[in-house]
Amino acid sequence: MLKIKNILLCLVASCISEAFLYAAPRSIAYTFHSASVLPLCFHHEKKYVILGRETKGRHKGSYDNFGGGREPGEESPLLTAAREFFEEANLLLTVGFTLKDVENYLDITRTHVEIILAYNKSFTYITDFQNYKKKLLKNFHKALQETTDPHFLEKDRIALVLWEDLERAVQNNRISLPALELDPITLQLIVTTIQLRPGLVHQLKPFFMNQAYRQEMNHKIRFYD
Repeated sequence: MLKIKNILLCLVASCISEAFLYAAPRSIAYTFHSASVLPLCFHHEKKYVILGRETKGRHKGSYDNFGGGREPGEESPLLTAAREFFEEANLLLTVGFTLKDVENYLDITRTHVEIILAYNKSFTYITDFQNYKKKLLKNFHKALQETTDPHFLEKDRIALVLWEDLERAVQNNRISLPALELDPITLQLIVTTIQLRPGLVHQLKPFFMNQAYRQEMNHKIRFYD
């Protein structure tokens, strides 16, 4: 009987996961217009976020997380976040992820999906990417040279930003902060100063300012007004 009960619980959990992945509740599917991934990693035992440098638009040259606008047919923010992360980090060539792999990686039931921020109709998946950091850094610039698809060329540099530095920058509404930028020739992390895309600061402000939020569906999702 216990074995049957465990099987039933696994099936229920699977159904909930699938429901969020492919047929998100109306409150989410109707309201979101963009989604992104903010990958986390550790470097010298300190917590960092991984950011990419924009190659086009009015904020060209600034650093942002990996994300963008919702496309037709994307009924869940997970699908948008997965597609954008897959494209902008060139994950097929850098870490060997297919789009389906990224969707599974961002599944809300996975332990490495730490927090999902919902603010201003945009979702941000803050996700542990430690196991793939080395592959991403090693292969990112090589992947850029091997593709001509513009969807995979929206970021041209990678940088690691200390979590505490990002927090202070957002809290003080600053876009300039220190970072470790990946040199495209030596593939070494070089200490430099980067500029954040203002939209990233705006999106993370409620979280880093400890503003009130509500939770629905799952304790990981934080809805900020």
